[in-house]
Parts: sequence; C-alpha cells; structure tokens
Amino acid sequence: MLAKLEANDRGQPKTLIDDLPLFAITARAPAEPAPPSEADALIEAVKALHPDELTPREALDALYALKAKLPTT
Repeated sequence: MLAKLEANDRGQPKTLIDDLPLFAITARAPAEPAPPSEADALIEAVKALHPDELTPREALDALYALKAKLPTT
C-alpha cells in the first residue's frame, strides 16, 4: 500500500484514500462545531464593549468583569 501511495501522482491524493480505513472514517465523518471556549467567551465580551461610551467607573467595572471570566491557574 505504501508503494502505491508513493508511486501515485501527488496531484491526485484522493485516489487511494478510500482504501485506507483510518482516513476513510475521518473523511466521511461530519464535522462537529467545537464548543465555545473560555477564550471565545472573553473575545465576545470584549467585542460587546464600547469604551467611548463608558464612564470611567463603568470601564473599571467592565475590566473587573472580564478579569473574573479568566480561568484561574
């Protein structure tokens, strides 16, 4: 099988892919979206902020709220 793959033209990598069960399973499996991570939640929270519209106190509160969302290490 390795000799066939090496001899195969590199421009056609899918010709023997179905003959390899390991690759056939991953090629046919539907892609599931990854669950949102903590980083994604932080990014969305930052995107929702409008710093020009915040008072200094609201900005400080927003900063503390973002810090509270950080994972503890």
